[in-house]
Amino acid sequence: MFIRTYYSLKELFDYQKPKMIILTTEQNNFTAKQEKPLVYLSVAPYMKSLFNMAQYYLSSSAQDGLYLDRLFPWRGYDVKSPQEAVKNFDGKLDDYYINYPEPGQVEAFSNNKSGYIGRGAVKVNK
Repeated sequence: MFIRTYYSLKELFDYQKPKMIILTTEQNNFTAKQEKPLVYLSVAPYMKSLFNMAQYYLSSSAQDGLYLDRLFPWRGYDVKSPQEAVKNFDGKLDDYYINYPEPGQVEAFSNNKSGYIGRGAVKVNK
């Protein structure tokens, strides 16, 4: 969805004056009916402008009505039975879950080769 892109760019322009912006899209940008509430968390906590953050929250929530899911993202992961709770717990003991992130990923972020670097910019490790 482009609402996240709009508010990310709005934040960017508060701190930088880029000469060129390259916007890439994928099929989901045009076919998705709503933005997932967890996507909100990939942008909103990093915004310095409370005004931009509030506008983004209200705009994205008004689009699909998921106000609480953006504030409390764990609501989407509730379990409906004791069996599901045990399955959920067992899943977190799985090696794949425990060994995430992948080797080198944390180091790349801590060495500032990739990740959010502030003021609306993200560095990507090629």
